Amino acid sequence: MFVNRLKEFRTLRLTAELLKKNERTNIAIIGNRRIGKTELLLEFKEKHHQEKTLIFPYLNVQRVGDVDSFVFSYYREFLFELGRKRKLVASKITLATWDDLLILSAKLHLDDITEKLKREEDMKALAFLFESQEEILKRTGFLCIFFLDEFQYVQQFGDRFLEVMRSIVEKQKKSAYVVTGSSISLMETIFSQHREPFFAQFRRLYLGPLQKQDSIVLATALLKKQRMDVDVSTTNELFQLTHGHPFYIVSLCRRVIEDFDEVNQEKVRYAFLEETLSPKGDIYLVLDYIFNESLSRAYKGELHRQILLNLAEHQGWTLSEIARNLKRPSGEVSNYMKVLLKTDLLIRDGNNYYFRDPLLAFWLKNTYLGIDDTELEKESVRRDLITELTEKYLKVSSELGKAKEYEFKILLEEKFGVQLKRYVSSDGQIEFDLLGENDSVYHIFEVKWRNKPTGHSDVKKFLTTVKKSKFSGKTVKLYVVSKSDFTIQAKKIAKDNQVILLNKKLATVR
Repeated sequence: MFVNRLKEFRTLRLTAELLKKNERTNIAIIGNRRIGKTELLLEFKEKHHQEKTLIFPYLNVQRVGDVDSFVFSYYREFLFELGRKRKLVASKITLATWDDLLILSAKLHLDDITEKLKREEDMKALAFLFESQEEILKRTGFLCIFFLDEFQYVQQFGDRFLEVMRSIVEKQKKSAYVVTGSSISLMETIFSQHREPFFAQFRRLYLGPLQKQDSIVLATALLKKQRMDVDVSTTNELFQLTHGHPFYIVSLCRRVIEDFDEVNQEKVRYAFLEETLSPKGDIYLVLDYIFNESLSRAYKGELHRQILLNLAEHQGWTLSEIARNLKRPSGEVSNYMKVLLKTDLLIRDGNNYYFRDPLLAFWLKNTYLGIDDTELEKESVRRDLITELTEKYLKVSSELGKAKEYEFKILLEEKFGVQLKRYVSSDGQIEFDLLGENDSVYHIFEVKWRNKPTGHSDVKKFLTTVKKSKFSGKTVKLYVVSKSDFTIQAKKIAKDNQVILLNKKLATVR
């Protein structure tokens, strides 16, 4: 079930509209595994497949073994979409070999190109593939937005792959590319480092968890489909446990549906532990895959695994604390940490190290301690695990932001002369990072502490939340604090709505 992602859909629609106007925009969608990147592409493709002049080929690069296999698979997807538009082919099953592609090519009057491409190998084939794409689109009268899923796997094709691709696709006028990647550090390297061929060639779009309301909509729809009534405490618990991760939400709801005839807060907790810590759970399987697949890219022996086990229990340890525990020199451990950071299992904030996904830390600690299905049956064990999960692990995901909120609370109180505190409405639906009242004026603050500029949608959402709150009819002053500056669009909507923008030094941003 697909929910929301309105901003991302709007970006993809804009990419299509611009291509029709001879303006190309390439997009790189970056986000953790199972966060919904593939679903976003396929949902967009499904909703726009009747476009008369556009085709949307899709290829998962992870499933391709080498350059020659990539060339065949890419060309197969490309020709299939062209053939389907012309009603010449209905299924990709009929396109299993080069001979099959030649038959379709003849119907499309492209057999000369296919015959030559079939003869080429390795990087020559890759170059001709992208060169011929423009000619084919010119002959057939179509435009193309190519979806390349798990794009980071092109790295396995050798250093020249990106150079060859860039040298040709940058000149294309009838094609745009939307790529996705779950290896965040590697995707940022490909598209952000100035030495890389695709530096500044793709607009980066970060896909995160669903917002609270969208999470509740998704969970409620899944449960009510099975005639399960849900109350506010149940949906709030579900959101707290999953933190809006769509795959976790779907897996948890399925477990509840399979195990129970009705749903409440306690059953949601029990089902979540089953999904997370029992090998029969889908969340367990995904966490196990992420951990082992990521670690395989860096594994240099038991020491790396030991570091991760230590951090799973002690989120936020510094390099010195990790080195002390391992009885190793800090310089040596620093090298290990650099490698582990590239796996995307960990992030670093200042001198402190954390798991990118706190649930992975919880899973790792408890599965390696030997929590099994028999232990999960014990009420006391389940109660202790839920307490540990909610009070220790899931809090870490917002701990950095909360620390900054407290830091800003003190500074903002001094700057504006008002007592501030976090605000949550009685029904739990409205939250503000900081709020205070002085002379019947309510000061409301939104704190964005992340490594990308605060955008138009962030400010718009803040304004919408204020409008929905009990403060909408009162005299308010609105502020947004951002670690990483603001986009031009964010500054415009803030100015239009009299929102005060503050940088990390609390200076006003114009």
